[in-house]
Amino acid sequence: MPDGAPMPSAGPAPEPAAAATQAAGPALSLIVTCWNVGPYIAGALQSALDAGLDGPEIIVVDDGSSDETAAVVDLVVARNRDRARWKLLRLAGNTPGGVGAAANLGLDEATGRAVAFLDGDDWLDPDALHLALARLAATGADMVFTDCVDFIAPEGRLAPYPDAALWPELEKAPDIEALRRVLLRCAPMPWRKVYARAFIDRIDLRFPVGDFYFEDNVHHWDAVLGAEKIALLNRPLHMHRVGSAAQTIGGRGRKFLAIFGHHDRIAASLDRRGMSALHAPEFAEWLVRHLWWALERIDPGGLFAFWEAARPCLLRHDAAALDDALLRAGLPPRGAALVSAVLAGDRTAFAAMYMQAMLPR
Repeated sequence: MPDGAPMPSAGPAPEPAAAATQAAGPALSLIVTCWNVGPYIAGALQSALDAGLDGPEIIVVDDGSSDETAAVVDLVVARNRDRARWKLLRLAGNTPGGVGAAANLGLDEATGRAVAFLDGDDWLDPDALHLALARLAATGADMVFTDCVDFIAPEGRLAPYPDAALWPELEKAPDIEALRRVLLRCAPMPWRKVYARAFIDRIDLRFPVGDFYFEDNVHHWDAVLGAEKIALLNRPLHMHRVGSAAQTIGGRGRKFLAIFGHHDRIAASLDRRGMSALHAPEFAEWLVRHLWWALERIDPGGLFAFWEAARPCLLRHDAAALDDALLRAGLPPRGAALVSAVLAGDRTAFAAMYMQAMLPR
C-alpha cells in the first residue's frame, strides 16, 4: 500500500445535523441492488450478515423485480430483523439502463460512516469485509480497493479477475498518482470497494443515470480521480457471478455501444479536474481495450453504428498515444488487428477484416 499517498483534505465542513447523523449512524451502509435474482438474493444478504457487524445498515433496492425476489427478501429480513438496520426500497418498474438509478436511491438513504455496494446475485467474503472496514478506519483513506473473484456459474468454478496480475504494481505504487495510473487499468466494479461516506459527500460521487449500461466505468474513474488517499486490500471481497440471466454484461447487441457515451463522460471528468494530460495514456488504453470489448459483443448488424460511435472518441486522443496504448493493451491477435484498422480510419478495410475475423468458420 502506498504509504506516501497524501491524506485527504478535510473539505467543506458538514452541516451540524448531517455531521451528527453520520457520527451516530452505523459503521457500514451496504446497498444491495437487485432485479429478478430470486434464486440468489438470500445468499447475498446472508454473506453480509455473516460478517457479524454491529448493526449494519442493509439497504435493499429492488429495481422492479417480477419474480420471487421481494418475497425472499422479506423472509430473510423476518428471520434476521435484529441483526441489521433494514431498509427496503421497491420500485414499481425496472429503471432504464443499468444499476445506476437504483444504487443512487440506496445511497440517498444511507447513513453509515462507510458505504459498500453489492449486486443481488453476488456475495461477499465476510472476513474480507471486516478487514476492509478496519483498513478504511486505520488509514483514514477515502476508499479501500480490494481484489475480486469471478464465479463462472455455468461451470461451477471460481476464477481470478483478469486484472489480478496488476496487484504487484498496485502494491509497489510509490504515491497517489502512480497508484491512480494502475487502478484506472483495473476492472471498475463498485462492489470491490468500500468508501468513506465523507469522501462520497465531498466529491458528490454518484452513478450516471440514463438509458444505458456499464455506468460503473464512469463511477470508477470519478472515484479514483477524486480520492486523495486509497488503501489496498489484496484479498477478494466480492464474488461476482458470471452467467446470471439478470446480468447486463451478457448476450450480444447494440447496448454495448453505450461505452462510447461513457468515454465522453470520463473525458468531461478529466477535463473538469485538470487531469486530461496527466492521465492521457491510461485513458487511451481504456478506449483501445473497450473498442475490442465492444467489437466482441455487438451483433454484426451494429457494425456501422459501432464505427459512427467510436470515431468521434478517437479524435479526442493523440494518434501516437493510441498506437502506444494498443501495444500495451495485450489484446489477442485478431483484436489487435481489428482495433488497428479502426485506428487507421479505413472503414472499408475494417469491415472486410471484421467479416474475416469474427464470422464463425
